[in-house]
Amino acid sequence: MKKKTLPYQSFDVQDAGAQYLEDLATGYWFSEVLFTALEMDLFSHVGIEGTTVEELSRALDAKPHGVGRFLQALERGVRLDKDRIASMVHEVEQQINELLVEVPLDSGNCS
Repeated sequence: MKKKTLPYQSFDVQDAGAQYLEDLATGYWFSEVLFTALEMDLFSHVGIEGTTVEELSRALDAKPHGVGRFLQALERGVRLDKDRIASMVHEVEQQINELLVEVPLDSGNCS
């Protein structure tokens, strides 16, 4: 039986194009925004009902314009991350389905 290879095992950077290089160069941006939000303790200032940018900027001792832009970056990053995760889950499911071996129930291998 020929062993199946996973896509990353035969990946060729030259075939990936410019988008791959851009993703590689900018991939850390969202994690930087998220870690900054954690360091600022931003999430403890946002209640269940939410809060305004002005209230949040007072709590963080920051300018409202900057807080608003930061929240936009955080929101865009979360949305992109959800899309990436959904795409990765789909790819993993496909790979698992390709690697699974079907065993007939009446094979007599069950004890």
